[in-house]
Amino acid sequence: GNGLSSSAEKFMPRTMVMREALESAGSFDSVEKIAHLFRNWMVKQGSSTHIACPVHEEGKAFLPFVLEWDGNHQDDGATIRIEDPSFIVDATVCTNHFMKRRQPNEKGISKSSQLRFKRIVDLLREYRTSKHVIGLQSAIDIMKSVERRGKIVTYLTWIAIPSDKRIAFAVTPGRGIAATSGDWTELVWEQIFDEH
Repeated sequence: GNGLSSSAEKFMPRTMVMREALESAGSFDSVEKIAHLFRNWMVKQGSSTHIACPVHEEGKAFLPFVLEWDGNHQDDGATIRIEDPSFIVDATVCTNHFMKRRQPNEKGISKSSQLRFKRIVDLLREYRTSKHVIGLQSAIDIMKSVERRGKIVTYLTWIAIPSDKRIAFAVTPGRGIAATSGDWTELVWEQIFDEH
């Protein structure tokens, strides 16, 4: 993995780190304050986590970002990746390998992830240039264009459409088959976050 090498009893499961951060973060916290919640944890393997915040009535919110974290010494274990507005706008791309915490020739970064990241960004730019609004089907088509199948497979793909308050995800239907070929499940945010 991309984490620290030490005795197993000292490691914290990644899901527990994310839960701790989710429960500790405030809606007005800065990007750096949220990143701090992921720092200095010892984990067995690294993660890339997409983080977003609702836009408040005052219209203030940080841009969505990806946190690449693995518990090693670099940046105290967590690196913030915010898209350059001149590079990509209105979207945050998160592939399953680090793009910033590792150099291309270092262990822990995948050439495949780099190529998939670039492909997604290029397609998003094309859609933006053509003024085509990306809906769920367009997003699925983009994800299908970068799917992995065979020995190395895309097991899970999920898409969030904030303007529609919808989330969609698909899981691989079988060995060697990409998630994007499976059944898509759609949820509206109220189904997840409604307190009633």
